Amino acid sequence: MRLLRNLPAFLAAITTLALLFSAPEAHACLAGGDERTINAALQGPGTKAELCPRAIFLLHAPIVLSADGQEIATAGYPTDETRAIVRVVGRSLATAITSRVSNIAIRNIEVDGSRPALGPIPGGRALIEIGGAVSNIRVDSISSHDPRGWSALHVFEGGGKCRGAFVTNNRIGPAGTPDGHWADGISFACRNGLIAGNVITDASDGGIVIFGAPGTVVENNLVRTRRNILLGGINLVDYQPFFGDYTGTIVRHNRIEADGGFIKVGIAIGPATWQPDKGLVNSGGQVIDNLITGSGIGYGIVVSGVNNFVVMNNRVAAKLGGAVGPGCPRNQIAPGQALVVNPGNSQGRFQADFLQAPIQYAICIQPR
Repeated sequence: MRLLRNLPAFLAAITTLALLFSAPEAHACLAGGDERTINAALQGPGTKAELCPRAIFLLHAPIVLSADGQEIATAGYPTDETRAIVRVVGRSLATAITSRVSNIAIRNIEVDGSRPALGPIPGGRALIEIGGAVSNIRVDSISSHDPRGWSALHVFEGGGKCRGAFVTNNRIGPAGTPDGHWADGISFACRNGLIAGNVITDASDGGIVIFGAPGTVVENNLVRTRRNILLGGINLVDYQPFFGDYTGTIVRHNRIEADGGFIKVGIAIGPATWQPDKGLVNSGGQVIDNLITGSGIGYGIVVSGVNNFVVMNNRVAAKLGGAVGPGCPRNQIAPGQALVVNPGNSQGRFQADFLQAPIQYAICIQPR
């Protein structure tokens, strides 16, 4: 009788044990391979390619995040040298990772473009190419360096429909060389995005380049150069693809530092900063509370070709200098100025210590 009274509890215990022993094994991380290994794990919405710490994957073709909600990451999300590495080895390959879908994430991996070993690819695409008509895409805590194409990370606009891209806590660079094979660190053209907490070291074209990207906040980043020549630390110079619309684009609390290398322009604002004045105007952005330091800066901030811009409370505490290059316009103001605005093509609210001068094509200067 006692056994019968305890039978329900006994059967419940047996059922629980059966469920435990029949549970599927924990998903194993990927220990190495190539792009096929990773792409095979990325099959269908919500799937994840979890790479083992210190694993190495050699790429002859891109990794493709092809469905909504996919993720590639190192198991445990490490932020040090134990991150898994995806490395370009294909002789004609520039892009390691690409995606055109929403809700994807690239996290806690190292992406090596292998430029020192394989050389640049003229006209090559970015090392990481993500975006399109998508939303909620994330790149966090990765290392991306030595792209063979024009940028280490490109978030593209998708006809202006990209919204909500978050690029945070990454280590970017080196990227490109000052011999005509330039490359950006971060190139960003997505609306309502966030670029924060990144460190960009030894890019050669732009450290962070904002292609309009209305509504995007760029804050608390460090752009530095140690052994390279960098054209612009943070750039708001491109008229396309948003036809000069920088409404709600805010660049604040960033630091640009020349630490052994040379930066031609710390923060470049307006199309005519980057080229001779062609009458193009960028409108609506804010550049506030940024700091520019170091021992090799040509100009701190240059504004040329803007309307309704706010540039306030920025500080330049750098050793400034450089030489007028052979391609500079006649009467170009000499490098070595902290803050310069061209009053002939720039309207807005600018801090009082700006020097007014007809500056254009500021990146024509050279280090001494």
